[in-house]
Amino acid sequence: MTTEQLVRSWKDEEYLLTLSAEEQALLPDNPAGMVELSDEDLMGVEGGSDTWLVCSLIVTAAATLGFSISMGVSYVVSKAYSK
Repeated sequence: MTTEQLVRSWKDEEYLLTLSAEEQALLPDNPAGMVELSDEDLMGVEGGSDTWLVCSLIVTAAATLGFSISMGVSYVVSKAYSK
């Protein structure tokens, strides 16, 4: 197997599935490690909580209403995170 085929098998799941079971067994592990994370895994990542999403939406909405409201929301959000 060429280097190009090896890298393609790591990047292209459809191509990987065209390889025989014997060829797949000979492939080394992808050096980048696991490529996909589950939703549960992502929730454990910093910034992966619903709280961050809600605060981000509030600040975005406030920015469309005006600078003074945006500043007020930013102040409230900063106080909430400083606890």
